[in-house]
Amino acid sequence: MTFAFVPEPLRAGDAQGQEQRAFDLPAGEAASTLRLFSSQAGVQLLVSSDDIRGIKTREVHGELKPLAAIQKMLENTQLVAREDRATGTIAVVAAASAHDEGSAPPKPNKPKKTSQMKSSRIARLAAALAASATSYTLHAQSAGSDQGAVAGDTIVLPQFSITAASNGDRYHSTDAVSAVRISGSILDTPQSVAVLTRDFISDINPVRLYDATRYVAGITEGRGVGFSDRIVVRGYESDGRIVDNFSFNSAANFEEALVERVEVLKGPNTILSPSGTPGGSVNVIMKSPQFERANLVTATLGLFDAQKLTVDSTGAIGSSNRFAYRVIGVYQDSDRFWTDSKLKTKLIAPELTFKPSERSDITFKYVYGDYETWGDPRVLVDSAVVDGADAEKAAGFARDGLNGAEGWNYRRAKYNLAELNFTTALSDAINMRLAAQFWADYEPSELASLALPGTTNRYNPYTGQLTPDYIWSAPSGSTNYTSTYSPYYNPASIPRTSSLGKAWNETFQVQNDFAAKHKIGGVSLTTVAGWFFVHSQNKNQQRNGTLPNISIFDPVYGSRPVYSANLASLSTSQTRSEQVYALEKAGFWNDRITVTGGASRFWTYSRSTNVLANTPTSVLKDKHDTYLAGLVIKPIERASIYYSFSTNAAPTLANNVPLWREGRQHEYGVKAEFLHRKLSVTLAHFQIAQTNVSIPNPEYQLDRTKPQQIISSFKNHGVELEINGAVTKNLSVIVTASDMKTRDSLGRKPRAVADRSAGLFLNYHFTDGTLNRLGLYAGVSYTGEAAGDAPPSFTPLGVVAQPSFMVPAYTTVTAGASYTWDRYSLRLTADNILDNDYYYSSGARFAVAESSTPNVRLSVGVKF
Repeated sequence: MTFAFVPEPLRAGDAQGQEQRAFDLPAGEAASTLRLFSSQAGVQLLVSSDDIRGIKTREVHGELKPLAAIQKMLENTQLVAREDRATGTIAVVAAASAHDEGSAPPKPNKPKKTSQMKSSRIARLAAALAASATSYTLHAQSAGSDQGAVAGDTIVLPQFSITAASNGDRYHSTDAVSAVRISGSILDTPQSVAVLTRDFISDINPVRLYDATRYVAGITEGRGVGFSDRIVVRGYESDGRIVDNFSFNSAANFEEALVERVEVLKGPNTILSPSGTPGGSVNVIMKSPQFERANLVTATLGLFDAQKLTVDSTGAIGSSNRFAYRVIGVYQDSDRFWTDSKLKTKLIAPELTFKPSERSDITFKYVYGDYETWGDPRVLVDSAVVDGADAEKAAGFARDGLNGAEGWNYRRAKYNLAELNFTTALSDAINMRLAAQFWADYEPSELASLALPGTTNRYNPYTGQLTPDYIWSAPSGSTNYTSTYSPYYNPASIPRTSSLGKAWNETFQVQNDFAAKHKIGGVSLTTVAGWFFVHSQNKNQQRNGTLPNISIFDPVYGSRPVYSANLASLSTSQTRSEQVYALEKAGFWNDRITVTGGASRFWTYSRSTNVLANTPTSVLKDKHDTYLAGLVIKPIERASIYYSFSTNAAPTLANNVPLWREGRQHEYGVKAEFLHRKLSVTLAHFQIAQTNVSIPNPEYQLDRTKPQQIISSFKNHGVELEINGAVTKNLSVIVTASDMKTRDSLGRKPRAVADRSAGLFLNYHFTDGTLNRLGLYAGVSYTGEAAGDAPPSFTPLGVVAQPSFMVPAYTTVTAGASYTWDRYSLRLTADNILDNDYYYSSGARFAVAESSTPNVRLSVGVKF
């Protein structure tokens, strides 16, 4: 099969690609690196997929003419490059084929032949391209670039994956798949999309996904670092993540060794996440088998959250290039920052790809993971902190202490994930994806915590402010409230409780997507349609125990709890959901104006049972329609102005009452790309509303007669700035800033949601001289002030209750270095290098997380 790689339109003076150009080309698979070369060179390439399969090209850096650059790329391969001097087109062919066609280099001291012979060879390749019934025109920027026709009436075949390298920068990607499940240009997408590349993730060396996503505009810390990859996106907390377009809600933090790239789609999405949070979706794209052999073993040592061994091996099976494998293994047994705490991970992930034809592939992935963490201990806020003052921990609590918990605390998730993905081209303009995923996990836990009294009757009925050390009461039938002094806790004898929990979860999902491109007159049309089915079942049980009271001035640890013979809670739930969707995108005037419209219908059947209470089963059986629409106007080729409207809706059961939690967003923005598409800028304004938001009620942890959740609605509006890419060939930057206003229906700040956040990340990579292959980076992340707790809605006098304390704004600084020498790589990461002592998460007054001290980790990798 013959492909044409079509570059950006040549500028004046660049005809035939004869001028020198700046090249920054990594080593890698020819299918990706040649596409990147075409973009940077501004010339058209003609290549055969049969010739380049399995070929790895060399890296090239510096100012060169295109022909010289590609010849350097192809050194020591079985490929040669031939240029048509008249048109500037370059053909890449197998060396044997070139020889057969009489293209051997001319002998020395003899006159060189004219370009007619080379031109005729290229002409034959071009003719084959035009005549082939299975030929496609691929844009240089991506195998799935969403640009419509580029050469006559040839149509770009829609793709369900990103197969190309970024456009010349290690941190920058021009395309994403998360908006509508097919690859498309971010510039042409009427929503904010942020991509974290594998190079960036490797440099960050994250312990959890948030360590990388904190450099995405609008993302801040969620409540708790131990489990579930909790983050806040545009003011709405996300518990879990999407993996390869499937929801994956195992409690374990996702292992970074499995990650190829992370795409963050901002706002509700009718197609990718019809029932997700309205703030946005984090779509983790897992690594897949590659036909090019590569083996990497990495060992990480450090002060804590380290002591980790990772193996990643991939390559073709046999010589037919039909089968490829990948095996990823992880073992970790590390101390955490907190006293007596551990982080343990065991993971094995075999994968297999089979290509029955050039137009089809089948990939199977399996992951077994066993993730265990001690659980981050929490500090108690001093009862003197009232009226929305900044949190101050109670005397006697230590930054790295147990703080009332015990050394036997643990949370664990053992999970199995199996995924099968089949894609095929049904015709020259229609592609299909059929995929299924099954995951099951078992989550045992044993936790000790402080057991402080409830705060409902400690709010001043007249002001709505919490007065922790006073109880308010009124005679029966009277509204004349008075206060009585009653200390919230005795620091020398604080009650404690323990819980022994188990949870079982199983989810089976199927997705079937169709994507087509066609033209009617001068209008390019992209159609995406599909359906999915999900069935999940869950079971949760908890047994409560008692522990001796503890003094925070002279704590005594080591006690084992005494558990009740009876379960404190036992619940089961089942959910079955189906969705059908369709989307149409129309491009006018060479796609300078594109209009998008889509709709989805979502059916669900949910059943939840409180087994112990023997209460009637709560059932939600309903359907819901969601919509999306978008407009993109490109006044110039590399800039767009856009608007989008998007919705989603999640069926939920709150306090055993079935509800639809709806999200709606309006977003306006501008996007632009600079420096040959190596640098992108996005400026967005958004307005989001969500109804029937359920928040875990902290009172329920202390008094089981209280409602489990608080029901509210949220509204949010704000602006975001994102800059990502290369400023020079050596310097990559990420700059993000977000200023928003999230409030509930009573005008209050939601718990753990900061209005402002910002990030700056710089990486300088040396490409020549004595420091060649050395990379240095530094990152700064800022999170603004956030409410620390979730108060009740009203006092007995109808006054709105207010958050009782605030989590102060904080800044973290990280730095690192990397060096590659032959088959070896070194990576040094230093987190919180300024030793900033801050609170980063809060669930209630007795559940505030404090930062760790600086951490240094060294990773050593060996390729073979």
